[in-house]
Amino acid sequence: MAASTASVASAARAGGFNPVAALPWAVPSLLMIPIVGFVLLLAGVRTRRSASTLVLVTILLTLAVTVFVAVVRHQKSAPYLSGYPWIVSPVALSGATQFQNFTVTMAIGVDHAVLAFIAAGLLVLAFALWWHRGQGRSEQGPIRFQVAAALLLAAAVGVFVSTDLVEIFAFWSLAGVATYLLLAHRWGTDAAAASSRVALSLPLLGDLSLLAGIAVIYSRYGTLSLGQLDGVLHSTAGAGLKSLTTAAILIGLAVVVRAAVWPFHAWQTGTLGAPPAAIVMVVGMWPLLAGSVLIRALPIINGAGPQARTAIAVALVVGVLGSTLYALVSEGARMALVLAGTGAVGLTLLAILGGKGVSASMAALLAVGIGRGAAQLALSSITSGLRSDRLQELGGAWTRLPRASAALLLSVAAMMAATAAALASRPLPWPNWLAAIGLGLTAISLGSLYALVGHGLLRRRRTFDPARVREPAGLVWVATLIPAALALLAAALVHWTGWTRFVTQDQSPPNIPRELAWVALAAVIAVIGGFILSRPPRRLCIELWRLGALVARAWAGAVGLLRRFGAEPVMALSRAFETQALGRAGSEIGSALRAVGELGLPLPEPPLKQNPRSRSGPKPRS
Repeated sequence: MAASTASVASAARAGGFNPVAALPWAVPSLLMIPIVGFVLLLAGVRTRRSASTLVLVTILLTLAVTVFVAVVRHQKSAPYLSGYPWIVSPVALSGATQFQNFTVTMAIGVDHAVLAFIAAGLLVLAFALWWHRGQGRSEQGPIRFQVAAALLLAAAVGVFVSTDLVEIFAFWSLAGVATYLLLAHRWGTDAAAASSRVALSLPLLGDLSLLAGIAVIYSRYGTLSLGQLDGVLHSTAGAGLKSLTTAAILIGLAVVVRAAVWPFHAWQTGTLGAPPAAIVMVVGMWPLLAGSVLIRALPIINGAGPQARTAIAVALVVGVLGSTLYALVSEGARMALVLAGTGAVGLTLLAILGGKGVSASMAALLAVGIGRGAAQLALSSITSGLRSDRLQELGGAWTRLPRASAALLLSVAAMMAATAAALASRPLPWPNWLAAIGLGLTAISLGSLYALVGHGLLRRRRTFDPARVREPAGLVWVATLIPAALALLAAALVHWTGWTRFVTQDQSPPNIPRELAWVALAAVIAVIGGFILSRPPRRLCIELWRLGALVARAWAGAVGLLRRFGAEPVMALSRAFETQALGRAGSEIGSALRAVGELGLPLPEPPLKQNPRSRSGPKPRS
């Protein structure tokens, strides 16, 4: 491979083209192509098909540049860095030198891991938009949907290539805005309005946490560059482990919220009324974004006290257990898949949190991100064909929708295999047995979901005839099968040393027997759990769904009580204070001043400030 690449490079140089000399133009193009595509789409495209074509062409061009940079720099382990000063402002004339100037650099850093993350995100977006091109023709606001997808593309690439903390937060926030626009795309009903509020308010907590963590880091170390931060973590006077631990926990909270693990899952599970392609892009892209930020923050977490790593690990483990248990009692098919996929994402992030085996965990995260998006595409095709989202009414998809069912099986297998390999690649922190339980619950939830949908009994319902179910027309089924196959391939590449070394340049050999043993254990648990839960008459499943309905009603009642006796009285008091109390106080003060003026009394004058340098007191007034 190296010899062939060198021969190609030498032949290109002989013909007048030097690939290495093109890197200063190719690397910034990774970010500029999505931005230019977004601007063109926002400025002049007015038809649905042309807007979809423009976004797909933008994705293909970005993917081509990504492959070109990967081929040129496949033997270079060091990242390719390029910086462009953006904000340079002098803020002080004395004090520590790092605080005298505030500088924000448009820094772009590209290494093998960044290229892998970009390629995985581009694949998720491309196949989601391809599926939406055929199945989402009747969606309202087609141009608005494509604009939001293009904004998510540009923001995600910006997060991947950024090496400045403020730049990361800026693109992270733009990705949050694009996510809100996608999840709030459908409007006109009370349910859509309520879900859009959840999609806006809950993720904002994680975004503000990331901003607070960045602010703590800058206030202690005076730098925003990740490359410069490594050398000053333990050599800056006045900055100790407390501030570093606080910053690490805040960044970890942002990762946990955006990964949508329990109890922060509502911004994904509560917005399932959005277009299916929007759900696919959100659940497939945000695990990659959260994992990218967690990998960048590993030096900060490793340099902080043990409390930071423990707190983030506990949050991930509790989130995985809560998400998978909630998936088992959820009767909605797409909600159960989102929650089960969240369990896989949380376990993979927990594996990345460790100091060893990061390369295998990172490669597993790529497979989980692609597989999660592919599973949502396949399940959306199945629920659309069977005209129901309830697991009690689904079944027989393998007979009536074999292509979508095969895609669902491949993507579920990819997520389970990648998660098991990630957990087996390294010794876990103290919640080792809890992580193993989380893996078992994730396998059961994913296996039972596929068994119920693919091989369950499909009953005839009113206005629904199972004999009339057909596969989606055109090439829509290709958009489900190809990403599922790519996810399974990415899960298999986790066990290949060449791929893991390419991703992170980690030279430690993987423990393949241990990884395969964990994968086999997860597969056995999934098969047994799926067989038990989907076996007719499915009494255990029915009892779990009843329990889930009771939990949902109890949660809705608690939220209603909190809103009635907590939020609404506070808002009423604030409105009354603003409209009545402040207005009345202003009118009373004005009346008092007017009365004083009519009586001819002198108004009190403020005391004069004495100059501390003058020896004499203030001069008397004339």
